[in-house]
Amino acid sequence: MNGPAELLNVLCESLDRLVEKLQGVLPARAELWDRVQIGPPEQWRPKNETHLSDHIARHFRDDLGHRGVIVNREVEIHRRIVGKAAGGVAGQETDIKVDAVPPSAGSDDTGSFSVIAEVKGCWHREVRVAQRTQLVERYLRTAGCRHGLYIVGWFTSPAWDSSDDRRRRVPWTTIDAARAQLGVQAEGL
Repeated sequence: MNGPAELLNVLCESLDRLVEKLQGVLPARAELWDRVQIGPPEQWRPKNETHLSDHIARHFRDDLGHRGVIVNREVEIHRRIVGKAAGGVAGQETDIKVDAVPPSAGSDDTGSFSVIAEVKGCWHREVRVAQRTQLVERYLRTAGCRHGLYIVGWFTSPAWDSSDDRRRRVPWTTIDAARAQLGVQAEGL
């Protein structure tokens, strides 16, 4: 890969392969759900965002590791300043940070480049705005990285346990509506 824009495209292609694994002929989507009632009817709850981020990072490592891509989880980009009483500030950790080194010509050091990925479940209270407030304003601007990927795990299902309050917090009725709104937002960012 020759730059962060190409790395971003490679990550998007990899996510397409992950979607195929999750929904394909032998679907792996059950790995992202917890069964809460055997049934009938069966009831399920989505695993938390940490589990989703781990799943995506593992996929990136398996799918892209042979291409010289380094995938890290919960990378601290700003250290926590201890002591709230003394005006302490919370640290900042990205969900997934992907680094790559371009092929070098000779012995010249051409440096590395990165893409930061922020992962949210479709139920997250800030899912509509975190692409801007968290990914762009907190991580990209302060980490000196210009390329980011906002990943929203779409978990709607009739088998989603109706007593799980996260189900009621999904702000969109369809995945197409979510993609449209977040796509327009991304263009503006």
